Amino acid sequence: MRIFQIDAFTNEAFKGNPAGVCLLDGAAPHARWMQSVAAEMNVSETAFVGRTGDDWSLRWFSPTIEIALCGHATLATAHALLEEGLLSRGAVARFHTMSGVLTAAETGELIELDFPAKAAQPCEPPEGLIEGLGTQPVRVSRNEFDYLVEMANEDDIRSLTPDHALLRSLPVRGVIVTSRASTSGFDFVSRFFAPGSGIDEDPVTGSAHCALAPYWAPRLGKTEFMAYQASPRGGVLDVVKVADNYYVLTSSTPGNDATFSGGNVGIFITANGVVLVDTKLATWGQTFLDRVKSVTTRPVTMIINTHTHGDHTGNDDKFGTSVEIVAQDNTKANMAKMDAFKGDKAVFLPKKTFKDTLTLGSGKEQINLYYFGAGHTNGDAMIYFPALRVLQTGDLFARKDAPRIDRANGGSGVAYPQTLSKAVAALKNVPVDTVVPGHSPLTKWSDLQEYQRYTADLLTEVRAARRAGKNADAAAASINLTDKYKGYTSEGLKLAVQAIYDELK
Repeated sequence: MRIFQIDAFTNEAFKGNPAGVCLLDGAAPHARWMQSVAAEMNVSETAFVGRTGDDWSLRWFSPTIEIALCGHATLATAHALLEEGLLSRGAVARFHTMSGVLTAAETGELIELDFPAKAAQPCEPPEGLIEGLGTQPVRVSRNEFDYLVEMANEDDIRSLTPDHALLRSLPVRGVIVTSRASTSGFDFVSRFFAPGSGIDEDPVTGSAHCALAPYWAPRLGKTEFMAYQASPRGGVLDVVKVADNYYVLTSSTPGNDATFSGGNVGIFITANGVVLVDTKLATWGQTFLDRVKSVTTRPVTMIINTHTHGDHTGNDDKFGTSVEIVAQDNTKANMAKMDAFKGDKAVFLPKKTFKDTLTLGSGKEQINLYYFGAGHTNGDAMIYFPALRVLQTGDLFARKDAPRIDRANGGSGVAYPQTLSKAVAALKNVPVDTVVPGHSPLTKWSDLQEYQRYTADLLTEVRAARRAGKNADAAAASINLTDKYKGYTSEGLKLAVQAIYDELK
């Protein structure tokens, strides 16, 4: 085993972001050992890399926790492999990581990383964010890792002195602050604070630019940027946005107005037009159309409904009869029973349906639709974008809450775990970087795998309670899975247990 310390994103000593790189011999050591080494190194991240066939396994640890995605330590790792003769000049290194397969390649005097875009979606600032930064932002967004905060100008970025204790309380990895650059030669500047990950301020953060590039692309009208991270050590990044044609209109509501509730909406921009995955509640009306137009001026040409509910199909009729509406066979049958699709509105029922799988488009615009069985309803579709490595699940995935089971539309709490098990088995060999649940914030593939285990354990507990002679209310009161499944709530537990009891009668 050999350990290096390398300054990334700089060509000067004692600048950029220092990373530890541990070249492993043989089998990977235990995570506790790697965490101890990272604490001993005491730099923002330490990478642990070892052979796996022709590729490499790669994990990153801060001094206190394991990290899901890290740019500067990946860059440092590629440099170490090149310098040690373990990677040929000009070859592409493939790293198997918690965030999927990432690549690094030497291009002239630089090392080029291919990382997934992590677009942030607009949101209301949470309690503690503005107070922790000590200044009023221009706008606030969020992806599955961080809050992204645009500020008025570069001077505000450089002079910022945040309250790290307040930022530490936020339920994210960190906070990215950014503005247009006033410094000559740069497009935008940023800083990154991650006290919750054991790093008050990260000197130069590659993974933060996975959010910054798609954020600034439409605002600056370009796809290649020179970026400066204005930490005390400072660092320069040459960032290219390869793909940014998928956005999520989240389930968060403006001003907490129930009029604007509804599920997460996927907005996929193709050469011929826009594909929407779900369309929120009908009460959004013109506001929904305006939100879509704020992302792109291209026309909506297709709508994919993940299931029948009105908070996912409410604006199907707002884009004209030429739009192709797509859904699973059972979802079309369920929608036909809704008042919203009766009479002259029947023209907005799905025109294209599928039983098990359906492929739409090709190449970078391909969309794969899957049906694995009953769960939330009997027509829940999962939507996968291969080029983006994004999976949109609809309400079949409630993230950290009990499953919502609509028996009137064929939902099944008994089939739920098996349906998710089929999904996990079928999709385990395709790269999924981002999972978009029906209502929850964007998350990762491992959370969906965990949710499948949760639904299976819940069904086991309900069956046991029923055998013990408990009624549904007593069963719900006795079931506690929150110790095993950290962060899960019991908000929907009583309804889920009752639905399963009704089904088992």
